[in-house]
Amino acid sequence: MLERFMDFVQNEDLLRPNDRILLSVSGGMDSVVMADLFNRSGLSFGMAHCNFKLRGTDADRDEAFVQELAGLYKVPFFNQSFETQQYAKENSMSIQMAARHLRYEWFEQLRADNQYDKIATAHHLDDQIETFFINLIRGTGLSGLSGIPIRQGYIIRPLMFVFRSEIEKYLEKRGLKYRLDSSNLETKYLRNKIRHTILPEFSKIRKDFHLELTETIDRIHHSNEILKDIIARTREKLLIWHGDEQRISISQLKSLTPLRTWLFELLKCYNFNIQTIEDIIRGLDGIPGKEYYAASHKLVRDRDDLIIIPVHPVDETGPAQFSVFEGNSLIRKPLSMKFRILETAGFIPSQDPGKACLDAECLTFPLTIRKWQKGDYFYPLGMKQKKKLSDFFINNKFSRTQKEKTWLLCSGNNICWIIGHRIDERYKVTTSTKRILLAELMPALNASIIQ
Repeated sequence: MLERFMDFVQNEDLLRPNDRILLSVSGGMDSVVMADLFNRSGLSFGMAHCNFKLRGTDADRDEAFVQELAGLYKVPFFNQSFETQQYAKENSMSIQMAARHLRYEWFEQLRADNQYDKIATAHHLDDQIETFFINLIRGTGLSGLSGIPIRQGYIIRPLMFVFRSEIEKYLEKRGLKYRLDSSNLETKYLRNKIRHTILPEFSKIRKDFHLELTETIDRIHHSNEILKDIIARTREKLLIWHGDEQRISISQLKSLTPLRTWLFELLKCYNFNIQTIEDIIRGLDGIPGKEYYAASHKLVRDRDDLIIIPVHPVDETGPAQFSVFEGNSLIRKPLSMKFRILETAGFIPSQDPGKACLDAECLTFPLTIRKWQKGDYFYPLGMKQKKKLSDFFINNKFSRTQKEKTWLLCSGNNICWIIGHRIDERYKVTTSTKRILLAELMPALNASIIQ
Protein backbone atom coordinates (compact mmCIF):
# COMPACT_ATOMS: atom_id res chain seq x y z
CA MET A 1 0.00 0.00 0.00
CA LEU A 2 2.91 2.37 0.63
CA GLU A 3 3.79 2.49 -3.06
CA ARG A 4 0.15 3.10 -4.03
CA PHE A 5 -0.04 5.85 -1.41
CA MET A 6 3.01 7.63 -2.82
CA ASP A 7 1.73 7.27 -6.38
CA PHE A 8 -1.68 8.66 -5.41
CA VAL A 9 -0.21 11.66 -3.60
CA GLN A 10 2.02 12.40 -6.59
CA ASN A 11 -0.59 11.82 -9.31
CA GLU A 12 -3.16 14.00 -7.53
CA ASP A 13 -0.53 16.65 -6.80
CA LEU A 14 -1.49 16.75 -3.12
CA LEU A 15 1.93 17.57 -1.67
CA ARG A 16 5.06 19.47 -2.54
CA PRO A 17 8.48 18.12 -1.46
CA ASN A 18 8.92 20.47 1.50
CA ASP A 19 5.30 20.64 2.68
CA ARG A 20 4.55 20.32 6.38
CA ILE A 21 1.32 18.41 6.97
CA LEU A 22 -1.02 18.41 9.95
CA LEU A 23 -2.72 15.01 10.30
CA SER A 24 -6.17 14.67 11.86
CA VAL A 25 -5.79 11.55 14.01
CA SER A 26 -8.68 10.17 16.02
CA GLY A 27 -6.92 6.95 16.97
CA GLY A 28 -9.22 4.81 14.82
CA MET A 29 -7.91 2.42 12.20
CA ASP A 30 -8.17 4.87 9.27
CA SER A 31 -6.16 7.69 10.84
CA VAL A 32 -3.63 5.25 12.36
CA VAL A 33 -2.92 3.84 8.90
CA MET A 34 -2.61 7.35 7.47
CA ALA A 35 -0.08 8.30 10.16
CA ASP A 36 1.90 5.11 9.53
CA LEU A 37 2.05 5.80 5.78
CA PHE A 38 3.20 9.38 6.35
CA ASN A 39 5.87 8.19 8.76
CA ARG A 40 7.14 5.47 6.40
CA SER A 41 7.19 7.96 3.52
CA GLY A 42 9.53 10.30 5.39
CA LEU A 43 7.09 13.21 5.12
CA SER A 44 7.11 16.09 7.60
CA PHE A 45 3.97 16.01 9.73
CA GLY A 46 2.37 16.72 13.08
CA MET A 47 -0.69 15.11 14.67
CA ALA A 48 -3.85 16.81 15.93
CA HIS A 49 -6.52 15.13 18.06
CA CYS A 50 -9.96 16.37 19.09
CA ASN A 51 -11.65 15.27 22.30
CA PHE A 52 -15.35 16.03 21.85
CA LYS A 53 -16.24 14.82 25.37
CA LEU A 54 -18.97 12.56 24.04
CA ARG A 55 -17.71 9.15 25.17
CA GLY A 56 -16.52 9.68 28.73
CA THR A 57 -13.30 7.92 29.72
CA ASP A 58 -13.09 6.22 26.30
CA ALA A 59 -12.53 9.64 24.71
CA ASP A 60 -9.74 10.36 27.21
CA ARG A 61 -8.10 7.03 26.39
CA ASP A 62 -8.28 7.87 22.68
CA GLU A 63 -6.44 11.14 23.37
CA ALA A 64 -3.74 9.36 25.42
CA PHE A 65 -3.32 6.78 22.66
CA VAL A 66 -2.78 9.40 19.94
CA GLN A 67 -0.35 11.33 22.14
CA GLU A 68 1.64 8.12 22.68
CA LEU A 69 1.61 7.47 18.93
CA ALA A 70 2.94 10.97 18.22
CA GLY A 71 5.71 10.31 20.73
CA LEU A 72 6.57 7.06 18.97
CA TYR A 73 6.91 8.92 15.66
CA LYS A 74 8.65 11.86 17.37
CA VAL A 75 6.34 14.41 15.78
CA PRO A 76 4.48 17.43 17.26
CA PHE A 77 1.21 16.60 19.01
CA PHE A 78 -1.74 18.97 19.43
CA ASN A 79 -4.92 18.26 21.33
CA GLN A 80 -8.07 20.19 22.14
CA SER A 81 -11.19 19.39 24.17
CA PHE A 82 -14.60 20.75 23.16
CA GLU A 83 -17.94 21.13 24.89
CA THR A 84 -19.62 19.69 21.82
CA GLN A 85 -23.11 19.11 23.21
CA GLN A 86 -23.31 22.63 24.58
CA TYR A 87 -22.04 24.09 21.30
CA ALA A 88 -24.61 22.07 19.31
CA LYS A 89 -27.43 23.27 21.54
CA GLU A 90 -26.36 26.93 21.43
CA ASN A 91 -26.07 26.85 17.62
CA SER A 92 -29.14 24.66 16.93
CA MET A 93 -27.23 21.96 15.06
CA SER A 94 -26.70 18.23 15.30
CA ILE A 95 -23.87 16.77 17.38
CA GLN A 96 -22.18 15.56 14.18
CA MET A 97 -22.35 18.98 12.54
CA ALA A 98 -21.14 20.70 15.71
CA ALA A 99 -18.15 18.34 15.96
CA ARG A 100 -17.30 18.90 12.31
CA HIS A 101 -17.46 22.69 12.66
CA LEU A 102 -15.36 22.73 15.82
CA ARG A 103 -12.81 20.32 14.36
CA TYR A 104 -12.14 22.17 11.11
CA GLU A 105 -12.13 25.61 12.74
CA TRP A 106 -9.46 24.45 15.21
CA PHE A 107 -7.46 22.66 12.50
CA GLU A 108 -7.28 25.84 10.42
CA GLN A 109 -6.14 27.85 13.44
CA LEU A 110 -3.44 25.25 14.15
CA ARG A 111 -2.34 25.19 10.54
CA ALA A 112 -1.93 28.94 10.35
CA ASP A 113 -0.30 29.41 13.76
CA ASN A 114 2.19 26.56 13.27
CA GLN A 115 2.92 27.11 9.56
CA TYR A 116 1.59 23.82 8.25
CA ASP A 117 0.91 23.79 4.52
CA LYS A 118 -1.93 21.24 4.45
CA ILE A 119 -4.36 19.44 6.74
CA ALA A 120 -4.82 15.72 5.98
CA THR A 121 -7.90 13.72 6.95
CA ALA A 122 -8.26 9.94 6.69
CA HIS A 123 -11.38 9.74 4.49
CA HIS A 124 -11.28 6.74 2.14
CA LEU A 125 -13.40 5.20 -0.63
CA ASP A 126 -15.96 3.62 1.70
CA ASP A 127 -16.58 7.09 3.19
CA GLN A 128 -17.12 8.24 -0.39
CA ILE A 129 -19.82 5.62 -0.98
CA GLU A 130 -21.55 6.27 2.36
CA THR A 131 -21.62 10.02 1.68
CA PHE A 132 -23.14 9.32 -1.76
CA PHE A 133 -26.02 7.42 -0.14
CA ILE A 134 -26.49 9.98 2.64
CA ASN A 135 -26.91 12.76 0.08
CA LEU A 136 -29.08 10.57 -2.14
CA ILE A 137 -31.45 9.84 0.76
CA ARG A 138 -31.63 13.46 1.87
CA GLY A 139 -32.06 14.78 -1.68
CA THR A 140 -29.36 16.44 -3.76
CA GLY A 141 -28.12 17.35 -7.22
CA LEU A 142 -25.04 16.32 -9.16
CA SER A 143 -22.75 18.18 -6.77
CA GLY A 144 -23.99 16.12 -3.84
CA LEU A 145 -23.49 12.89 -5.78
CA SER A 146 -19.98 13.86 -6.89
CA GLY A 147 -18.38 12.52 -3.75
CA ILE A 148 -15.89 13.88 -1.25
CA PRO A 149 -13.27 16.06 -2.96
CA ILE A 150 -9.69 14.79 -2.76
CA ARG A 151 -8.52 18.36 -2.23
CA GLN A 152 -10.58 21.20 -0.79
CA GLY A 153 -8.68 24.37 0.02
CA TYR A 154 -5.98 23.37 2.51
CA ILE A 155 -7.69 20.04 3.22
CA ILE A 156 -6.30 16.94 1.50
CA ARG A 157 -7.56 13.36 1.68
CA PRO A 158 -4.60 11.11 0.83
CA LEU A 159 -6.43 7.81 1.49
CA MET A 160 -9.06 8.34 -1.21
CA PHE A 161 -7.57 5.48 -3.21
CA VAL A 162 -8.22 2.65 -0.78
CA PHE A 163 -11.21 0.76 0.67
CA ARG A 164 -11.80 -0.05 4.35
CA SER A 165 -11.12 -3.76 3.74
CA GLU A 166 -7.64 -2.88 2.45
CA ILE A 167 -7.02 -0.70 5.50
CA GLU A 168 -7.92 -3.61 7.76
CA LYS A 169 -5.49 -5.92 5.93
CA TYR A 170 -2.72 -3.32 6.16
CA LEU A 171 -3.33 -2.93 9.91
CA GLU A 172 -3.04 -6.67 10.43
CA LYS A 173 0.04 -7.02 8.26
CA ARG A 174 1.82 -4.14 10.01
CA GLY A 175 0.64 -5.16 13.47
CA LEU A 176 -0.67 -1.67 14.18
CA LYS A 177 -2.72 -0.94 17.26
CA TYR A 178 -5.73 1.37 17.10
CA ARG A 179 -8.72 2.50 19.15
CA LEU A 180 -12.23 1.19 18.45
CA ASP A 181 -15.05 3.73 18.68
CA SER A 182 -18.07 1.70 19.82
CA SER A 183 -20.45 4.39 18.52
CA ASN A 184 -19.45 3.37 14.99
CA LEU A 185 -21.39 0.15 15.56
CA GLU A 186 -24.64 1.89 16.54
CA THR A 187 -27.19 2.08 13.72
CA LYS A 188 -29.07 5.07 15.16
CA TYR A 189 -26.81 7.29 13.04
CA LEU A 190 -27.62 7.43 9.32
CA ARG A 191 -24.05 6.80 8.18
CA ASN A 192 -23.76 3.71 10.37
CA LYS A 193 -27.15 2.44 9.23
CA ILE A 194 -26.00 2.73 5.61
CA ARG A 195 -22.66 1.08 6.43
CA HIS A 196 -23.99 -1.88 8.41
CA THR A 197 -27.45 -2.43 6.94
CA ILE A 198 -27.85 -1.07 3.40
CA LEU A 199 -24.46 -1.55 1.75
CA PRO A 200 -24.08 -5.24 2.70
CA GLU A 201 -27.34 -5.94 0.82
CA PHE A 202 -26.00 -4.29 -2.33
CA SER A 203 -22.82 -6.37 -2.04
CA LYS A 204 -24.95 -9.52 -1.98
CA ILE A 205 -26.56 -8.51 -5.27
CA ARG A 206 -23.31 -7.56 -6.99
CA LYS A 207 -19.89 -8.70 -5.81
CA ASP A 208 -17.95 -5.70 -7.19
CA PHE A 209 -20.57 -3.19 -6.09
CA HIS A 210 -18.14 -0.97 -4.11
CA LEU A 211 -15.63 -0.70 -6.95
CA GLU A 212 -18.25 -0.05 -9.62
CA LEU A 213 -20.05 2.59 -7.56
CA THR A 214 -16.73 4.34 -6.89
CA GLU A 215 -16.12 4.51 -10.64
CA THR A 216 -19.66 5.82 -11.15
CA ILE A 217 -19.13 8.57 -8.56
CA ASP A 218 -15.93 9.55 -10.36
CA ARG A 219 -17.85 9.84 -13.66
CA ILE A 220 -20.53 11.93 -11.95
CA HIS A 221 -17.80 14.21 -10.59
CA HIS A 222 -16.33 14.82 -14.04
CA SER A 223 -19.78 15.33 -15.58
CA ASN A 224 -20.51 17.89 -12.85
CA GLU A 225 -17.31 19.76 -13.69
CA ILE A 226 -18.46 20.03 -17.31
CA LEU A 227 -21.91 21.16 -16.19
CA LYS A 228 -20.44 23.83 -13.91
CA ASP A 229 -18.47 25.25 -16.83
CA ILE A 230 -21.58 25.38 -19.05
CA ILE A 231 -23.62 27.02 -16.28
CA ALA A 232 -20.89 29.61 -15.65
CA ARG A 233 -20.80 30.57 -19.32
CA THR A 234 -24.60 30.75 -19.52
CA ARG A 235 -24.74 32.87 -16.36
CA GLU A 236 -22.17 35.21 -17.88
CA LYS A 237 -24.36 35.59 -20.95
CA LEU A 238 -27.77 35.96 -19.27
CA LEU A 239 -27.06 37.99 -16.15
CA ILE A 240 -26.53 41.61 -17.20
CA TRP A 241 -25.39 44.33 -14.82
CA HIS A 242 -27.38 47.56 -14.53
CA GLY A 243 -25.76 49.68 -11.85
CA ASP A 244 -25.91 47.69 -8.62
CA GLU A 245 -28.48 45.23 -9.99
CA GLN A 246 -28.34 42.18 -12.21
CA ARG A 247 -31.10 41.44 -14.71
CA ILE A 248 -32.20 38.26 -16.48
CA SER A 249 -34.39 38.57 -19.55
CA ILE A 250 -37.56 36.56 -18.87
CA SER A 251 -37.96 35.69 -22.57
CA GLN A 252 -34.38 34.36 -22.76
CA LEU A 253 -34.86 32.48 -19.50
CA LYS A 254 -37.99 30.76 -20.82
CA SER A 255 -36.00 29.41 -23.78
CA LEU A 256 -33.94 27.24 -21.41
CA THR A 257 -35.04 23.64 -20.87
CA PRO A 258 -35.67 22.30 -18.28
CA LEU A 259 -36.49 25.70 -16.84
CA ARG A 260 -36.66 24.61 -13.17
CA THR A 261 -33.16 23.12 -13.21
CA TRP A 262 -31.64 25.99 -15.15
CA LEU A 263 -33.08 28.67 -12.89
CA PHE A 264 -31.97 26.79 -9.77
CA GLU A 265 -28.40 26.52 -11.08
CA LEU A 266 -28.33 30.17 -12.16
CA LEU A 267 -29.62 31.47 -8.82
CA LYS A 268 -28.28 29.06 -6.19
CA CYS A 269 -25.10 31.12 -5.75
CA TYR A 270 -27.41 33.88 -4.47
CA ASN A 271 -28.88 31.51 -1.85
CA PHE A 272 -32.31 31.01 -3.44
CA ASN A 273 -33.60 27.56 -2.50
CA ILE A 274 -35.63 25.21 -4.68
CA GLN A 275 -38.98 26.18 -3.09
CA THR A 276 -38.37 29.85 -3.90
CA ILE A 277 -37.26 28.90 -7.43
CA GLU A 278 -40.59 27.14 -7.99
CA ASP A 279 -42.45 30.23 -6.72
CA ILE A 280 -40.48 32.42 -9.14
CA ILE A 281 -41.34 30.14 -12.07
CA ARG A 282 -45.07 30.22 -11.18
CA GLY A 283 -44.85 34.02 -11.14
CA LEU A 284 -43.08 34.48 -14.48
CA ASP A 285 -46.38 35.24 -16.25
CA GLY A 286 -47.81 37.14 -13.30
CA ILE A 287 -48.12 40.80 -12.46
CA PRO A 288 -44.82 42.75 -12.28
CA GLY A 289 -43.57 43.79 -8.86
CA LYS A 290 -43.64 40.44 -7.05
CA GLU A 291 -40.60 40.03 -4.75
CA TYR A 292 -38.80 36.87 -3.63
CA TYR A 293 -36.22 36.76 -0.84
CA ALA A 294 -33.08 34.79 0.00
CA ALA A 295 -30.60 35.34 2.83
CA SER A 296 -28.32 37.62 0.82
CA HIS A 297 -30.44 38.78 -2.16
CA LYS A 298 -33.93 39.56 -3.29
CA LEU A 299 -35.39 38.99 -6.75
CA VAL A 300 -38.02 41.29 -8.27
CA ARG A 301 -40.22 40.25 -11.19
CA ASP A 302 -40.18 43.32 -13.47
CA ARG A 303 -42.11 43.67 -16.73
CA ASP A 304 -39.47 42.05 -18.97
CA ASP A 305 -36.73 41.02 -16.55
CA LEU A 306 -35.99 39.35 -13.27
CA ILE A 307 -33.96 41.80 -11.17
CA ILE A 308 -31.48 40.47 -8.59
CA ILE A 309 -30.60 42.94 -5.84
CA PRO A 310 -28.12 42.30 -3.01
CA VAL A 311 -29.53 42.69 0.47
CA HIS A 312 -27.08 43.80 3.14
CA PRO A 313 -28.83 43.98 6.50
CA VAL A 314 -27.25 46.20 9.12
CA ASP A 315 -25.48 44.05 11.68
CA GLU A 316 -25.33 45.90 14.98
CA THR A 317 -22.88 43.34 16.39
CA GLY A 318 -20.16 44.08 13.86
CA PRO A 319 -19.28 45.62 10.49
CA ALA A 320 -21.19 44.72 7.33
CA GLN A 321 -19.90 41.86 5.21
CA PHE A 322 -20.46 41.49 1.47
CA SER A 323 -20.48 38.05 -0.12
CA VAL A 324 -18.70 37.00 -3.32
CA PHE A 325 -20.22 33.74 -4.53
CA GLU A 326 -18.52 31.18 -6.74
CA GLY A 327 -19.41 32.09 -10.31
CA ASN A 328 -19.69 35.85 -9.67
CA SER A 329 -17.77 37.65 -12.38
CA LEU A 330 -18.59 41.21 -11.33
CA ILE A 331 -19.71 42.93 -8.13
CA ARG A 332 -20.71 46.54 -7.50
CA LYS A 333 -20.81 46.67 -3.70
CA PRO A 334 -18.94 47.58 -1.62
CA LEU A 335 -16.42 47.99 -4.46
CA SER A 336 -16.65 47.50 -8.21
CA MET A 337 -14.54 44.41 -8.83
CA LYS A 338 -14.14 41.73 -11.49
CA PHE A 339 -13.35 38.06 -10.83
CA ARG A 340 -11.97 35.57 -13.35
CA ILE A 341 -10.62 32.03 -13.23
CA LEU A 342 -7.34 31.70 -15.14
CA GLU A 343 -5.41 28.66 -16.25
CA THR A 344 -1.82 28.33 -15.06
CA ALA A 345 -0.37 27.72 -18.54
CA GLY A 346 1.51 30.82 -19.67
CA PHE A 347 0.50 32.73 -16.53
CA ILE A 348 2.50 35.88 -15.77
CA PRO A 349 1.91 37.47 -12.33
CA SER A 350 0.57 41.02 -12.46
CA GLN A 351 2.47 43.82 -10.73
CA ASP A 352 -0.68 45.98 -10.62
CA PRO A 353 -1.62 46.55 -6.93
CA GLY A 354 -5.25 46.64 -8.04
CA LYS A 355 -5.08 42.98 -9.04
CA ALA A 356 -4.69 39.91 -6.83
CA CYS A 357 -3.78 36.47 -8.22
CA LEU A 358 -4.85 33.79 -5.73
CA ASP A 359 -4.71 30.00 -5.68
CA ALA A 360 -8.37 29.15 -6.38
CA GLU A 361 -8.05 25.67 -4.83
CA CYS A 362 -7.19 27.23 -1.45
CA LEU A 363 -10.29 29.44 -1.34
CA THR A 364 -13.59 28.60 0.33
CA PHE A 365 -16.67 30.23 -1.20
CA PRO A 366 -18.49 32.41 -0.67
CA LEU A 367 -15.66 34.87 -0.13
CA THR A 368 -16.40 37.95 1.93
CA ILE A 369 -15.39 41.58 1.65
CA ARG A 370 -15.30 43.55 4.88
CA LYS A 371 -13.54 46.34 6.74
CA TRP A 372 -10.69 45.52 9.12
CA GLN A 373 -11.32 44.81 12.80
CA LYS A 374 -9.18 45.00 15.90
CA GLY A 375 -7.10 41.82 16.21
CA ASP A 376 -7.07 41.06 12.47
CA TYR A 377 -3.87 39.50 11.19
CA PHE A 378 -2.52 37.99 7.99
CA TYR A 379 0.65 36.44 6.58
CA PRO A 380 2.14 39.08 4.25
CA LEU A 381 3.33 37.77 0.89
CA GLY A 382 6.88 36.52 1.23
CA MET A 383 6.69 36.13 5.01
CA LYS A 384 6.19 33.01 7.16
CA GLN A 385 5.16 34.89 10.32
CA LYS A 386 1.75 36.44 10.83
CA LYS A 387 1.41 40.20 11.20
CA LYS A 388 -1.30 42.28 12.80
CA LEU A 389 -3.07 44.57 10.36
CA SER A 390 -2.61 47.44 12.78
CA ASP A 391 1.16 46.95 12.54
CA PHE A 392 0.95 46.67 8.73
CA PHE A 393 -0.86 50.02 8.63
CA ILE A 394 1.76 51.65 10.87
CA ASN A 395 4.70 50.23 8.92
CA ASN A 396 3.21 51.40 5.63
CA LYS A 397 2.30 54.84 7.07
CA PHE A 398 -1.44 54.57 6.47
CA SER A 399 -3.33 57.68 7.45
CA ARG A 400 -6.54 57.35 9.45
CA THR A 401 -8.51 58.01 6.27
CA GLN A 402 -6.63 55.31 4.38
CA LYS A 403 -7.31 52.78 7.13
CA GLU A 404 -11.01 53.63 7.09
CA LYS A 405 -11.13 53.15 3.30
CA THR A 406 -9.32 49.79 3.37
CA TRP A 407 -11.32 46.66 2.48
CA LEU A 408 -10.33 43.02 2.98
CA LEU A 409 -11.08 40.02 0.77
CA CYS A 410 -11.48 36.99 3.03
CA SER A 411 -11.82 33.24 2.67
CA GLY A 412 -13.63 31.99 5.76
CA ASN A 413 -11.96 33.74 8.69
CA ASN A 414 -8.69 34.27 6.81
CA ILE A 415 -7.66 37.43 5.02
CA CYS A 416 -6.42 36.65 1.52
CA TRP A 417 -6.00 40.18 0.16
CA ILE A 418 -5.77 43.63 1.67
CA ILE A 419 -7.52 45.00 -1.37
CA GLY A 420 -5.26 47.24 -3.39
CA HIS A 421 -2.21 46.54 -1.25
CA ARG A 422 -0.96 43.04 -0.42
CA ILE A 423 -2.04 39.41 -0.65
CA ASP A 424 -1.61 36.72 1.99
CA GLU A 425 1.31 34.28 1.63
CA ARG A 426 -1.07 31.32 2.19
CA TYR A 427 -3.06 32.08 -0.97
CA LYS A 428 -0.27 32.91 -3.40
CA VAL A 429 0.11 31.17 -6.76
CA THR A 430 2.74 28.42 -6.66
CA THR A 431 4.08 25.78 -9.02
CA SER A 432 1.43 23.35 -7.73
CA THR A 433 -1.46 25.77 -8.35
CA LYS A 434 -4.03 24.33 -10.76
CA ARG A 435 -6.45 27.27 -11.09
CA ILE A 436 -5.97 30.97 -10.41
CA LEU A 437 -8.60 33.43 -9.22
CA LEU A 438 -7.86 36.91 -10.54
CA ALA A 439 -9.58 39.53 -8.37
CA GLU A 440 -9.38 42.96 -9.94
CA LEU A 441 -10.46 46.43 -8.87
CA MET A 442 -12.23 48.36 -11.62
CA PRO A 443 -9.86 51.03 -13.01
CA ALA A 444 -11.86 53.98 -11.68
CA LEU A 445 -11.30 52.77 -8.14
CA ASN A 446 -7.54 52.33 -8.29
CA ALA A 447 -6.73 55.94 -7.58
CA SER A 448 -8.97 56.15 -4.52
CA ILE A 449 -8.17 52.74 -2.97
CA ILE A 450 -4.46 52.44 -3.81
CA GLN A 451 -2.36 55.27 -2.42
